[in-house]
Amino acid sequence: DFFFDLDVTAYSECINNIKDLITNNDIEIIGTLQSVNLIPKNEVIKKTLNFSSLKRLDICCIHIRGGDYKNTIVKPSKKFYTKAIKSVDNIPIKIITDDDKYASSILPKYEIIKNKKSKFDEITNNHHTGNGIKDDFLLLAKSKYSIISSSTFSFWACYIGSIFVKKKIIAPAFWYGNRISTGWWSPQEMYLKNWVYFKSKGFVFKQKITTLPKFIKT
Repeated sequence: DFFFDLDVTAYSECINNIKDLITNNDIEIIGTLQSVNLIPKNEVIKKTLNFSSLKRLDICCIHIRGGDYKNTIVKPSKKFYTKAIKSVDNIPIKIITDDDKYASSILPKYEIIKNKKSKFDEITNNHHTGNGIKDDFLLLAKSKYSIISSSTFSFWACYIGSIFVKKKIIAPAFWYGNRISTGWWSPQEMYLKNWVYFKSKGFVFKQKITTLPKFIKT
């Protein structure tokens, strides 16, 4: 039950405490376990995933998550998307979404990619709606620019993609706290120094320290 408590946003210490339990048993831990401290090193990912054929596309992919997500306070603001687009080179812009109507209400001028249904759509979590989830993932991974929601799906696509291709990733500052925060991150371990972060009103977030942000208002 600890892992379902949204007030707890730093998991590294807890995970380390039960490391032996995870390693020596067939156990699945389910929860909002978003922590960059738990991600394997790039060398391990390269050996594990066969993405050697991944070639960069000179497009900008925008991930807009809808469904249950659009009714929560953690969704990025419209200004986040519009301001982020202005920082992108003059290249084609495409939208990836699980909610066409919601995406069109935010960015009506841009094409929504329609990928075909595949076997991977049958094994995703219930809150991942829509078809073509594998192709959506790969497009986000290999696009030159990616503008993403505070979503595990687009986070992993961009994180893994950046290991194999040179890309620029624009994400919501403060992650789940994009709309309401003035300095604290939720989860607090979601900051990556080589990503670009925009605040809710479209201003670029400047991180002045090299360590992970803490729950301190600035």
